[in-house]
Amino acid sequence: EALADRPGINILRKARDASGLVQTAFQDWDKTNSDLFNSSDKIDLGVMMIGSNDKQNLREGNASLYPRTPRWSELYSERIAAIARQFQAKNIPLIWVGMPVMKNDQLSAHLLSLNQMYKEQAEKYGALYIDVWEAFVDDRNLFAFYGPDVNGQMVRLRSNDGIHFTKAGARKLAYFVEKDVRRLYDSVVPIIEAPQIANAPSQKLTSPLEASREMEDQPSLAPVPQLPQRPE
Repeated sequence: EALADRPGINILRKARDASGLVQTAFQDWDKTNSDLFNSSDKIDLGVMMIGSNDKQNLREGNASLYPRTPRWSELYSERIAAIARQFQAKNIPLIWVGMPVMKNDQLSAHLLSLNQMYKEQAEKYGALYIDVWEAFVDDRNLFAFYGPDVNGQMVRLRSNDGIHFTKAGARKLAYFVEKDVRRLYDSVVPIIEAPQIANAPSQKLTSPLEASREMEDQPSLAPVPQLPQRPE
C-alpha cells in the first residue's frame, strides 16, 4: 500500500514468523541473504527489521549465554554486522528499522538495547538506521494500543499481544520508511532517456515507474524480516 503508486518496484517478502538473529538453526538470515544475492532476483535495496524474538539465550559451544550479558551482546552485534556487511559488499543500500516499544516492559527494555546495537552496526557499515520508537508511544513515552494513524486519526495501532501491528499500525510503520525507500531506490535505479521523435521536443523519463516500461527486468527490493501483521 505504501508504494502502490510505484508499480515499477517489486517487493520480495521473505519474512518468517518467530525468526531472529539468535536461533540460527531455525532461520539463518546470513545464509538467506547470501542465497538471495546469488539468485536470479535483481536486488536494488534492502529493508531489515528484526528482534522481537531475540530475548533468548545464545549458545556458544557448550555455553548458554544470557541476553544482554557482555558476551551475548558481543556475539549479537557480530551477527548484525555480518548482515550489514553483506549489503555493503554488494553495494546495495540497506535500511535497518529499529524495533518499536512493546507492551511488556522487560521486552521493551531489551529491545532498546538491541536498537542501540542495530544503529551502531548499521551505520558502521554504511546502512541507514530508522528509529520508530516514538511513533508508537503515548505522551508519557509508554506503550499505547491507540495512536494517530497516517491521517492523524486516533485508531488502534497494535494487536492484542502488544507486539504485532494492526493494519493501520503497519501502514504507519511503513510511512516512516517509505520516504527513504523512494529516495534510495531513485538513487540506484538509473533514469532512462526516451528516444527522440522527429519534429518533437526530446523527452526524458523522470521516474523508475516510467523507466520500468523500457526495461525487461524490473528491479526488486530485498526482502528482509519485519514484524508480521496479525489479524485481531
